[in-house]
Amino acid sequence: MPVVLRNTPAGYDWAFYSREEPRMHIQTTPAADPPYKIWLETHGAPVVEKCGKVPARVFNPVREKLERDPAIARRIRSQWARQMIVKEWLTLNLREGRAMLVAYPGTNHEFVREIELAQHAPKSWFAGQQDVRLDDETAALMIGAQRPEEERILVDLSDVLWV
Repeated sequence: MPVVLRNTPAGYDWAFYSREEPRMHIQTTPAADPPYKIWLETHGAPVVEKCGKVPARVFNPVREKLERDPAIARRIRSQWARQMIVKEWLTLNLREGRAMLVAYPGTNHEFVREIELAQHAPKSWFAGQQDVRLDDETAALMIGAQRPEEERILVDLSDVLWV
């Protein structure tokens, strides 16, 4: 259970859990009683919304911190993208020079993003399925996966999935 937002408000830590629902959200850690949950996306759009009854004294500081500090929100999105890859909540299909990303396939929260690969790398770098893959280590779409590590292009999924 990685804590992704600490002491917001004072005394509340927020984390992801091993049995997450396939929609980006954070939950208070077990020390909080009662537990609270906040949604951070709706069909691929970034939001900060209460899930159930979250008191304003708890919700407002979280919302304000995420809206005021985009680096924190981006880090949380990146960690969630990594989790999506590991849990297979994100699929990749290649079609005619495009990467089609399907988030949460087969669920009510499914959404699709398309990446034009030629905007990121020469066509020879994505000639086949083995050349493009999802990389959970970097939470990125890797182009040129068969090339030496220093030449690979990484497209940060936190910049692509939530628009």
